[in-house]
Amino acid sequence: MHAVRVKLERLQAGLAGESDFRTHQPMAAESEPEPTDEITTVIQELQNELSAATEDIEEAVAAHPIAALASALLLGIVIGHVLGRMK
Repeated sequence: MHAVRVKLERLQAGLAGESDFRTHQPMAAESEPEPTDEITTVIQELQNELSAATEDIEEAVAAHPIAALASALLLGIVIGHVLGRMK
């Protein structure tokens, strides 16, 4: 259990930029933006896009509840039919 905790602490230190968790050496300063900053930016953009898409879907369902229900039923039937053929 102690070994796992030590590895996790090294990993956290490496992600925080304190040291390279594989070599236990301090990380060299880089002039390029860190990949974690880019990943964080991409994740935030994806979250924003998904939030916008969710709001659009909610509005469409609220405006046309019968059509949304019929679409969900039809999609369930199609998925069931496809999965039934796979056996």
